[in-house]
Amino acid sequence: MTRLTYYRVKNAMIFSILISNLIGVAIARYFTQRSVFPYLPDIVRLDAQIDKCFLPASLLMSVALILIYERPIRAYLTARYERKAAILSRMLAVARSVPNEWSRHVALGRTPKGYGIHAINIDGDIGPWLQVLKLEGLKALAERKGRPKLSGAEIELMNLAGPATGLEMMLPAARNAPTPNFFERGAYWRNTIVRGKSASELLVALDERMDKNLKNEGAIVFAEVFDEVAAQMRAER
Repeated sequence: MTRLTYYRVKNAMIFSILISNLIGVAIARYFTQRSVFPYLPDIVRLDAQIDKCFLPASLLMSVALILIYERPIRAYLTARYERKAAILSRMLAVARSVPNEWSRHVALGRTPKGYGIHAINIDGDIGPWLQVLKLEGLKALAERKGRPKLSGAEIELMNLAGPATGLEMMLPAARNAPTPNFFERGAYWRNTIVRGKSASELLVALDERMDKNLKNEGAIVFAEVFDEVAAQMRAER
């Protein structure tokens, strides 16, 4: 479990317990203050004494519960991530058991183990890191080919058509070439955004779709989390 995840879980525990205790205090005071009967002085003094005892006690209870439950929660999360790491190690061993050739990986992807490896992309912990590594590889290849700066649509084109083919489609000589020249028949018909366009038109379509999807709730949340992590990394430097 990463330190960031650990602190988020711990802070969530503290916050939820504290809020629940404060809600209880607020409800109790609401019903006492809304009473239609006049207060006796003894009841007023008793109410004040209860407040003095209950509020510190609620904070102490929060700390005690955190100390009690922190270790089991940390152990559970650690075991969960260690289990995922072990599964991922086995998947890597399977992926590396075949030659690094596209046709062999396609064949592996059609086996039960290949299906399992492909499904790791949607895992909430591992999938985002795989996407980051994929993007890093695309950028490194583009830099080696003389394109150190890529737009979002250009990166997506490399991801869609394949890294080398995507770079080829960005060349001036290929800009007006029809997309069937760059995609296999099955891939061409599966991807509706590819059909009936030239390479330059496909780039424009990808750019428009990305701009539209940036307004989706998931994209907004992702951008907020990215900014938060980036700010934290800058503060730690």
